[in-house]
Amino acid sequence: MFLKLLSRAIAIVFVLCVLSYDGIAQIPTDLSGYKANMITDDQLRSYIEQAGKAGLSEAQIEEEVRRRGLPEVEVAILRSRIRDIISGNAK
Repeated sequence: MFLKLLSRAIAIVFVLCVLSYDGIAQIPTDLSGYKANMITDDQLRSYIEQAGKAGLSEAQIEEEVRRRGLPEVEVAILRSRIRDIISGNAK
């Protein structure tokens, strides 16, 4: 259990470091006032790619935006957009 939590924490820290370095994929730390549609498809693709390289799942991406304050309604919209991008059905 401890190792699982530790590895998850390390992965999240890694992604945050990558995101802070990669300007196009940088997502603000406070998303409480954001709408999911304020994140462009290109930004979202870049974030998904970086998260994938870090070994993070779709659920972990959702967890991170929740932690940053994105409202639950917006998380649901973002989840749909992530799935569309992953499946190749993005607009």
